[in-house]
Amino acid sequence: MRHWAWLLMVAGAGAGPGQARERPPSGVEVDETREVVLATRLPAACVAIAMQGATVYLDRDALAREATPPAQGDEAARRETGLTADRAQSLLAALGTARTREGCVPLAAEALPAQAAYLVLEHLEDGRAVLRDGTTQALQPRVAIRYLGTNCGPMCGSGHIDVALPGQPRPFWVVSWWQS
Repeated sequence: MRHWAWLLMVAGAGAGPGQARERPPSGVEVDETREVVLATRLPAACVAIAMQGATVYLDRDALAREATPPAQGDEAARRETGLTADRAQSLLAALGTARTREGCVPLAAEALPAQAAYLVLEHLEDGRAVLRDGTTQALQPRVAIRYLGTNCGPMCGSGHIDVALPGQPRPFWVVSWWQS
């Protein structure tokens, strides 16, 4: 039996708090790319996650708010916000005290806690992140997100999500999405 519901929960495929994001269905053949409009101004308090060829900036104050889930709501909503809170807490716990020239707290992609990667991905998918091209150093108004799933049989397949600068042939980040 496939455990898609569990994988979707772990991968953060459900809509985040107050968001209407929807990914293509997991567990099926898919090759879909979406361009997402991003913020182009750095937040006053930010986290700078250095990836290969790009830096992703997140609002540190928003992460702090996400780290404290509301106690109200139905069970499914509490579970979703609790998962988001765990991810935000793990990301915030990984931060040091150093600052970039922009005043952001830096974090190398290699130091990003595994569960926090899905929160970063959600911020990119929802347009709540800022993106800097590592080559030109210019802030980018969009990001390309590619959902790629392959199925080789009833209990055989996998999917990942590629994140790239629009027009670039290679992603700067790849996140595992589902596996069977």
